Amino acid sequence: MGETKKSVAIIGGGISGMATAYYLKTLGYSFKIFEPMHHLGGNARTKSLEICGEDRWYEIGVNDFNANTYTTLVKIFDELGVKTKPLWDTASYGNIINENNTPQVSECGYTMDTERGWGYEASADIVSGDDIFHTKASEFLENIDQYKDMTMEQFVTWAGLNEEFVNKNLYPRIIGMFYTDGVPPAQLPMRMIISYYLMQEGVGQGQALDAADRRYFVDGVTTWIDTLADNLTSGITEQILFTSTTATFSINSDKSFDVSYIEGKNPPVTEQFDAVVLAVQAKDVAKAFANYDQDMPSDLKNIFPIDKPRFRYSTNEVVIHSDSSMMPPNNNTWRTYNINIPTDLDYSNPDNLKYFITYYSNQHQNTRKNPEYNCQNTTFNNLCIEPHYFITVNDRGKVSNGAKIAPVAPYGETGCPGMYTFFHNIFDFDAMYAQDELVKYQGINNIHFVGGYTKGAGLHEECWLGGWATANKIMDPSFEDPNVFDFSKKGTDALPYYMRSLLKDHYSVKYKMFARHKHTSKK
Repeated sequence: MGETKKSVAIIGGGISGMATAYYLKTLGYSFKIFEPMHHLGGNARTKSLEICGEDRWYEIGVNDFNANTYTTLVKIFDELGVKTKPLWDTASYGNIINENNTPQVSECGYTMDTERGWGYEASADIVSGDDIFHTKASEFLENIDQYKDMTMEQFVTWAGLNEEFVNKNLYPRIIGMFYTDGVPPAQLPMRMIISYYLMQEGVGQGQALDAADRRYFVDGVTTWIDTLADNLTSGITEQILFTSTTATFSINSDKSFDVSYIEGKNPPVTEQFDAVVLAVQAKDVAKAFANYDQDMPSDLKNIFPIDKPRFRYSTNEVVIHSDSSMMPPNNNTWRTYNINIPTDLDYSNPDNLKYFITYYSNQHQNTRKNPEYNCQNTTFNNLCIEPHYFITVNDRGKVSNGAKIAPVAPYGETGCPGMYTFFHNIFDFDAMYAQDELVKYQGINNIHFVGGYTKGAGLHEECWLGGWATANKIMDPSFEDPNVFDFSKKGTDALPYYMRSLLKDHYSVKYKMFARHKHTSKK
């Protein structure tokens, strides 16, 4: 007789939960997704917007990806017909906010490219520091088993990085790209940081200028989420995707699960399932247990303690606005990503470290890298250059309400016009070690854990790979996820497979990263 397919409850409808469902469907398993928020996709979310009569949109969380490293998802996008386009992957760095609003030349910032031939160039120290960082990052990856517990500060010393590059590029980038909130960059684990740099920027791949192919989703990331949701429900008549639905579970004596859920204002419903996937953020894992003390396996209580969480989250406010004072004073230096280095920044002060970054939406969505959006194109000039609008994460209260151009946030988010809230993992050492420990408990008592906190830096591709591994573990309890660190092995063999496979072309160009920048610079 054939095996009876398990029924699976997936609590959490972000990328990880939906990825798990995608693969369960291909394997012939039945499932239901229960998402407490009013939308699927988690931090992958788009909101529509009208500016001066033009239909625009903006991303609240996930906004782009690297096609050279998100190899699994690129295949899924092609399969489902999800449209993406390349964006201009450049950044500016500068001290934007000052007391008297009259910045000196030294405060106006710089860019790391000269594609347009104007603006402030990076200093020679910053350029050389960036080249050395790329080279030493490659060496770090090749010897990950030796350096697995290295701090960022130790890496800086080991790599011989100069102070200007560290303080005016590396540390602001780390703060600006979600790695820290209240944790000094020097104290962060280099292993988590390099996971981000490899996946988003292609650092370590040895492909020089082609190491990253950053792309955005046409009409916003929600188009991808909606396409995926349509795929999950295709051919299924019963409701399997629930939003605005809270769910908890308890374990029966026969090892099945009773899942109780409340959809909106409807009466509670209880259904029985064979397996449970917790696809919520780590901070919400304990809440999913109807009886934490009784049903949470004792070993897992060390990973998900209620009193002192090992996985912590930063609370990030996204402000949609038209305030150009949040950008570098010289508008020729405006880039897709604009990282602010506050004049009062103290890298040793945990209370001073909430990141501060502004996306220039006109370039991010309608990037000049695309042929239809360039300075000679009338449509570009008429619809994309004007009016300017920006997305700032954690604006430190500098954007006035009058400059906010989005409507009032819906239920569950801040009520201020033009402002939304999302959460992001804080990948300190405690989180990294907890992530390592969680690997051996996946599937324990038919309970599975998946989400941004469970794999690498929690990027889109990593969440998707987590869903793939979870579905395989449900199908075969003896399945071992190849996409985890294994420090019983040496060198790059200790890396997760998805990272290791990206380095396959690296060995023939070992340490030849100095062609990465083709500009010259002066002090």
